[in-house]
Amino acid sequence: MGAQLKQSQWTLFAVMLAAFSLPVVSFAQTASASPSSWTAFSWVNQLSISPLARSLKQWIGLEAAEKPLLPPEAAFKLSVIAKQPDMLVAKLVAADDYYLYRDRIAFRIEQPSGVSIKNIALPSGNSKQDPTFGTMDVYYGTVRINIFLDPATVKRGIAVKLHVTYQGCNDSKGVCYPPVETEVAPVF
Repeated sequence: MGAQLKQSQWTLFAVMLAAFSLPVVSFAQTASASPSSWTAFSWVNQLSISPLARSLKQWIGLEAAEKPLLPPEAAFKLSVIAKQPDMLVAKLVAADDYYLYRDRIAFRIEQPSGVSIKNIALPSGNSKQDPTFGTMDVYYGTVRINIFLDPATVKRGIAVKLHVTYQGCNDSKGVCYPPVETEVAPVF
Protein backbone atom coordinates (compact mmCIF):
# COMPACT_ATOMS: atom_id res chain seq x y z
CA MET A 1 0.00 0.00 0.00
CA GLY A 2 2.74 2.53 1.02
CA ALA A 3 2.30 5.80 -0.90
CA GLN A 4 -0.80 4.58 -2.72
CA LEU A 5 -4.20 4.75 -1.14
CA LYS A 6 -6.93 2.16 -1.55
CA GLN A 7 -9.81 3.01 -3.85
CA SER A 8 -12.12 3.34 -0.81
CA GLN A 9 -9.79 5.95 0.68
CA TRP A 10 -9.79 7.88 -2.62
CA THR A 11 -13.57 7.76 -2.65
CA LEU A 12 -13.79 9.02 0.92
CA PHE A 13 -11.35 11.82 0.09
CA ALA A 14 -13.38 12.79 -3.02
CA VAL A 15 -16.56 12.89 -0.92
CA MET A 16 -14.84 15.14 1.61
CA LEU A 17 -13.75 17.50 -1.16
CA ALA A 18 -17.28 17.55 -2.56
CA ALA A 19 -18.60 18.43 0.88
CA PHE A 20 -16.48 21.58 0.77
CA SER A 21 -17.83 22.42 -2.72
CA LEU A 22 -14.55 21.81 -4.50
CA PRO A 23 -14.60 20.26 -7.96
CA VAL A 24 -14.07 16.51 -7.65
CA VAL A 25 -14.19 15.72 -11.37
CA SER A 26 -10.70 16.97 -12.17
CA PHE A 27 -9.35 15.20 -9.07
CA ALA A 28 -11.02 11.94 -10.03
CA GLN A 29 -9.78 12.21 -13.61
CA THR A 30 -6.22 12.89 -12.47
CA ALA A 31 -6.25 10.13 -9.85
CA SER A 32 -7.78 7.50 -12.13
CA ALA A 33 -5.68 8.35 -15.18
CA SER A 34 -2.42 7.05 -13.81
CA PRO A 35 -2.48 6.25 -10.09
CA SER A 36 0.93 4.56 -10.11
CA SER A 37 2.72 7.62 -11.57
CA TRP A 38 0.58 10.14 -9.75
CA THR A 39 2.71 12.38 -7.50
CA ALA A 40 1.64 13.58 -4.10
CA PHE A 41 -0.54 16.68 -4.14
CA SER A 42 -0.55 17.06 -7.95
CA TRP A 43 -4.36 17.04 -7.86
CA VAL A 44 -4.31 20.35 -5.98
CA ASN A 45 -3.22 22.14 -9.15
CA GLN A 46 -6.44 20.92 -10.76
CA LEU A 47 -8.67 22.61 -8.19
CA SER A 48 -10.62 25.73 -8.96
CA ILE A 49 -9.67 28.88 -7.16
CA SER A 50 -12.33 28.77 -4.47
CA PRO A 51 -11.35 30.21 -1.08
CA LEU A 52 -10.99 26.75 0.42
CA ALA A 53 -8.93 25.49 -2.53
CA ARG A 54 -6.65 28.50 -2.36
CA SER A 55 -6.21 28.01 1.40
CA LEU A 56 -5.44 24.34 0.89
CA LYS A 57 -2.92 25.11 -1.87
CA GLN A 58 -1.24 27.72 0.34
CA TRP A 59 -1.23 25.39 3.34
CA ILE A 60 0.64 22.67 1.47
CA GLY A 61 2.93 25.21 -0.22
CA LEU A 62 1.76 25.03 -3.83
CA GLU A 63 0.63 28.64 -4.02
CA ALA A 64 2.09 31.70 -2.41
CA ALA A 65 -0.33 33.67 -0.28
CA GLU A 66 -1.58 36.70 -2.14
CA LYS A 67 -0.72 39.79 -0.17
CA PRO A 68 -3.41 42.44 0.10
CA LEU A 69 -2.57 45.99 -0.89
CA LEU A 70 -1.16 48.07 1.93
CA PRO A 71 -2.83 51.33 2.95
CA PRO A 72 -0.86 54.32 1.58
CA GLU A 73 0.66 55.23 4.97
CA ALA A 74 2.12 51.70 5.25
CA ALA A 75 3.15 51.40 1.59
CA PHE A 76 4.99 54.74 1.67
CA LYS A 77 6.47 56.07 4.91
CA LEU A 78 7.61 59.66 5.23
CA SER A 79 9.84 61.38 7.75
CA VAL A 80 11.47 64.82 7.63
CA ILE A 81 14.25 66.16 9.84
CA ALA A 82 16.00 69.53 10.07
CA LYS A 83 19.62 68.71 9.23
CA GLN A 84 21.15 72.20 9.19
CA PRO A 85 19.76 75.66 9.83
CA ASP A 86 18.72 75.89 6.19
CA MET A 87 18.33 72.26 5.13
CA LEU A 88 15.65 69.60 5.58
CA VAL A 89 16.10 65.94 4.74
CA ALA A 90 13.00 64.05 3.69
CA LYS A 91 13.09 60.27 3.76
CA LEU A 92 10.48 58.32 1.81
CA VAL A 93 10.45 54.54 2.18
CA ALA A 94 8.49 52.42 -0.29
CA ALA A 95 7.59 48.98 1.10
CA ASP A 96 8.75 45.83 -0.69
CA ASP A 97 7.02 45.48 -4.08
CA TYR A 98 6.10 49.20 -4.12
CA TYR A 99 7.69 52.19 -5.83
CA LEU A 100 7.37 55.98 -5.90
CA TYR A 101 7.25 58.20 -8.99
CA ARG A 102 10.17 60.64 -8.93
CA ASP A 103 8.31 63.43 -10.71
CA ARG A 104 5.28 63.14 -8.39
CA ILE A 105 7.26 64.14 -5.29
CA ALA A 106 6.83 67.81 -4.37
CA PHE A 107 7.44 70.06 -1.38
CA ARG A 108 6.24 73.53 -0.40
CA ILE A 109 6.46 75.59 2.76
CA GLU A 110 3.04 76.30 4.28
CA GLN A 111 4.23 78.23 7.35
CA PRO A 112 5.73 80.53 8.40
CA SER A 113 5.17 82.98 5.61
CA GLY A 114 8.39 84.29 4.17
CA VAL A 115 10.32 81.01 4.43
CA SER A 116 11.04 79.64 0.97
CA ILE A 117 12.62 76.64 -0.67
CA LYS A 118 15.77 77.44 -2.65
CA ASN A 119 16.44 73.99 -4.15
CA ILE A 120 15.25 70.38 -3.96
CA ALA A 121 17.86 67.71 -4.67
CA LEU A 122 16.00 64.66 -5.91
CA PRO A 123 18.40 61.78 -6.62
CA SER A 124 18.14 60.01 -9.95
CA GLY A 125 15.73 57.10 -9.96
CA ASN A 126 15.38 53.80 -11.77
CA SER A 127 13.89 53.89 -15.25
CA LYS A 128 10.59 51.99 -15.47
CA GLN A 129 8.24 51.43 -18.37
CA ASP A 130 4.86 52.42 -17.00
CA PRO A 131 1.80 51.20 -18.95
CA THR A 132 -0.03 54.49 -18.35
CA PHE A 133 2.68 57.15 -18.31
CA GLY A 134 5.44 55.64 -20.48
CA THR A 135 9.06 55.67 -19.31
CA MET A 136 9.27 57.08 -15.77
CA ASP A 137 11.93 57.47 -13.10
CA VAL A 138 10.88 55.65 -9.94
CA TYR A 139 12.30 54.91 -6.49
CA TYR A 140 12.30 51.49 -4.87
CA GLY A 141 13.10 51.19 -1.17
CA THR A 142 14.46 54.30 0.59
CA VAL A 143 15.08 57.67 -1.02
CA ARG A 144 16.58 60.66 0.81
CA ILE A 145 15.80 64.10 -0.55
CA ASN A 146 17.67 67.23 0.50
CA ILE A 147 15.52 70.34 0.65
CA PHE A 148 17.55 73.54 0.79
CA LEU A 149 15.81 76.59 2.21
CA ASP A 150 16.72 80.18 1.41
CA PRO A 151 19.03 80.97 4.38
CA ALA A 152 17.92 84.60 4.43
CA THR A 153 14.37 83.47 5.29
CA VAL A 154 15.16 80.94 8.04
CA LYS A 155 15.54 81.77 11.75
CA ARG A 156 16.76 79.35 14.41
CA GLY A 157 14.10 77.70 16.53
CA ILE A 158 11.26 78.24 14.09
CA ALA A 159 8.80 75.52 13.28
CA VAL A 160 8.25 75.00 9.59
CA LYS A 161 5.11 73.41 8.22
CA LEU A 162 6.13 71.51 5.10
CA HIS A 163 3.49 70.31 2.64
CA VAL A 164 4.57 67.05 0.92
CA THR A 165 2.96 65.38 -2.10
CA TYR A 166 3.97 61.99 -3.50
CA GLN A 167 2.48 59.13 -5.52
CA GLY A 168 3.40 55.49 -5.87
CA CYS A 169 2.26 52.07 -7.00
CA ASN A 170 2.32 48.39 -6.16
CA ASP A 171 4.64 46.77 -8.69
CA SER A 172 3.27 43.22 -8.95
CA LYS A 173 -0.43 44.13 -9.03
CA GLY A 174 0.02 47.24 -11.18
CA VAL A 175 -2.19 49.25 -8.84
CA CYS A 176 -1.34 52.92 -8.34
CA TYR A 177 -2.47 55.04 -5.42
CA PRO A 178 -3.90 58.52 -5.80
CA PRO A 179 -1.43 61.26 -4.87
CA VAL A 180 -0.85 61.49 -1.12
CA GLU A 181 -0.74 64.95 0.45
CA THR A 182 0.45 65.45 4.01
CA GLU A 183 2.10 68.04 6.23
CA VAL A 184 5.04 67.67 8.60
CA ALA A 185 6.59 70.17 11.00
CA PRO A 186 10.35 69.74 11.56
CA VAL A 187 11.90 72.24 14.01
CA PHE A 188 15.20 74.05 13.39
